[in-house]
Amino acid sequence: MWLDRTLESMHQALAPLLGLSLPSGETQVWDEASYFAELSASCPAAASGARRVVEWAAGAGCDVRWGRRGKYAYVNVFVPSESGPKLMLRLYRDNAIAVTMNYLKGAAAFASDEARMELRDRLNRAELLRFDVIDGEPWFPITMLCESDTRAGFLDALAWVVEKAGRTASGSDA
Repeated sequence: MWLDRTLESMHQALAPLLGLSLPSGETQVWDEASYFAELSASCPAAASGARRVVEWAAGAGCDVRWGRRGKYAYVNVFVPSESGPKLMLRLYRDNAIAVTMNYLKGAAAFASDEARMELRDRLNRAELLRFDVIDGEPWFPITMLCESDTRAGFLDALAWVVEKAGRTASGSDA
């Protein structure tokens, strides 16, 4: 995927400038244990917030997929929709979580600008960074989810996404 290649190129260019080390050696298939080991090594404070999001997603009927083959650990969270699972979140090993508005747009429930504006507004009420976009992949530090009120607001916004996508998939009003 071009985005993965672009992000990897940016990381390779910026990491040395920021004093970060680059992973070396063979690529690997990531799983839950290896993702959390990498996240804990790069940002120990982010591990509990990420684990709570992953546990919530699995319990909410979302599809949690660990990163494919690659040097960088990440986890994708897909929401069920009428046209198949749509990527809702991507959690990276370096304390970043992205809300994938550009992928959610492919679900009927979030095809309209108004629906994505509502999601943006719900995320902003969760007291995360102020998102002003309804496309792309706005991100924020996973460590922001260590605060229980912020995490609760964020998970409430995600629950709304799952509910809205489910209503559309079942043919109910969106």
